Amino acid sequence: GKGLADKTVEIQNGVDTNIFSPHPIDLNSLGLNHLKDKKIIVFVGNLLPVKRLDIVLNSMKLLADDKLALVVVGGGYAVNKYKQMAKDLSNIYFVGQCDDQKKLSDYYNVATCVVVPSDYESFSLVAAEASACGVPVVVSNIPAMASRIKNGVNGFLFEKGSVEGLAEALNKIMAMSEEERKVMGQHGRTEIENTYSWDKHMEKLIKV
Repeated sequence: GKGLADKTVEIQNGVDTNIFSPHPIDLNSLGLNHLKDKKIIVFVGNLLPVKRLDIVLNSMKLLADDKLALVVVGGGYAVNKYKQMAKDLSNIYFVGQCDDQKKLSDYYNVATCVVVPSDYESFSLVAAEASACGVPVVVSNIPAMASRIKNGVNGFLFEKGSVEGLAEALNKIMAMSEEERKVMGQHGRTEIENTYSWDKHMEKLIKV
């Protein structure tokens, strides 16, 4: 008979595109009213070393642009280490863990871009959720990301572990017009709807 390997079907994670969708956000509702004149970069994730928040902090140092703000959504044992790293930077905001999907979707929606700098991911749910919200993503060039993000189309890839590479990608996204970023975000949203939405997810499960 056939081995189990022949019967294994890989189905990517699904994203609830109803919750994770583009919508206008009142910064006040997130307690971020003080950032209304800033371009907001959002990082979402457990603060584990593999998620590489350190690269984001160092690239913020490198960019030294007071029109930018970084909002860090997530907790974890290393949070104090990162707060310590960020203490000389006035434009970094740690908002703690967020277990509420609707609120998480709000955080994505206030972002000019969402950054996923991980050294390793099997499938980045954060990058997929951000794309579903119509937000451009800046992601490390690892297989799980490179298979989904087309450089300059639905986001930007940068060399894994490179502070300079990330800073350069962030510069590119900030230099785009509002309209160009919107188009990039829409490409991301369309691709998620076509491939990773819950409906598509269920279709594939039913087929199997």
